Amino acid sequence: MAGRAYRWGLILVGGVLTAGGIWWAARPGPAELLERGLAVGRRHVDRGEELLRQAVDRAGGRYPDAACATCLLHALHDNWADALQEFSELNLEHCRTDLLLEFSRTALASGHESSAIAALQAVSRRHNRDSPAALELLVSTWQAAGQVDLVIETAREWTEQDPDNPRA
Repeated sequence: MAGRAYRWGLILVGGVLTAGGIWWAARPGPAELLERGLAVGRRHVDRGEELLRQAVDRAGGRYPDAACATCLLHALHDNWADALQEFSELNLEHCRTDLLLEFSRTALASGHESSAIAALQAVSRRHNRDSPAALELLVSTWQAAGQVDLVIETAREWTEQDPDNPRA
């Protein structure tokens, strides 16, 4: 009788450990939480921020893309006081370029040129697929400001990075 109880105890403990392992393996990682936070945050900024905080926790306490995404959500919801404060604390070199590019477009549309320019310059330095779009926005920003030397310098860099683009 004692052997039977022992076996059932082992089965129960094994089942609990297996269930715990499955739960641990199936829970969303930082990247998935980041994407969920961005998607949800476009409609509900508070819920999006909560998911982004979870992403930071799952990443071990530091996740620059989640910080950049939080900044973007505040900008998209026209909360520029928080967006600009968070932006000032970002290390732009560690943020995803697509997030920086979207932030810069939003900032330009809302009249926050200096933050937009900083984000665009960070994207352009990466020499990746988002860099030509950042350089194009920089050219139009410098052009609107009458900064001819900066237009020429940026257009030259744009042409070097995207030589097959007829607009470059």
